[in-house]
Amino acid sequence: MLKVFSVPILKDNYVHIPVNTETLECVIVDPGVAKPVNEFILGHHLKPRGILLTHHHWDHIGGVQELQKSFELQTFSPLKEHKHIPFASDSLKESDRVKLAGFNFEVLDLSGHTEGHIGYWERSQGWLFSGDVLFSLGCGRVFDGTIEEHYQSLQKIKQLPPETWIYCTHEYTELNLRFCQQKLSLNAEEVSALENFAKKVAELRQDLRPTVPFQLKQELELNPFLRVSSFEEFRDLREQRNQF
Repeated sequence: MLKVFSVPILKDNYVHIPVNTETLECVIVDPGVAKPVNEFILGHHLKPRGILLTHHHWDHIGGVQELQKSFELQTFSPLKEHKHIPFASDSLKESDRVKLAGFNFEVLDLSGHTEGHIGYWERSQGWLFSGDVLFSLGCGRVFDGTIEEHYQSLQKIKQLPPETWIYCTHEYTELNLRFCQQKLSLNAEEVSALENFAKKVAELRQDLRPTVPFQLKQELELNPFLRVSSFEEFRDLREQRNQF
């Protein structure tokens, strides 16, 4: 059986750990710090086989070198960001594949948040490890990528099966929900949909449960960044969110 565990780190990050429960082999996605990841792996008697990195920001790569020393792990990162992650052993580009621990990850070029941001799609399981490109009700800011690239990356994600589970790396849902409710002009149907979603989110967070993962079909219905009808609309919406 293949399963994903999510380890909370820092203020609002998650390190996702896909696990083959039969062999106890696992993969580590975006370890911003090492200690809680190390403790999880040792506590569950897992056998890590590799590290997958979506982009170069410190809260996604800060624990890599310590984990490499502990487990001698093969580390995969974006080809376009090799200069930022020189300790990675393998560089990846669009359509490359990573086969580890019984998983088969297909690399998607999801540039925009950063110049070389990539995602990892496990087609057979319907999982997308999206880093900081797509969040529930939101999307990432643009740093050293471009707003045009970011828009195209979201269009690419929209083409995946609606049942795809999105494993992003931040717990931003409550903040994104407030932005949607306070700053967007919504019709009655949209207001009602967000109110129902807000109840679900409140229940999860009250019990300290994550809102991640979430299904793409939910975002196609609710996420304003996926519902825009043009690049210009997306650019304006992202600017509004930057100021929120």
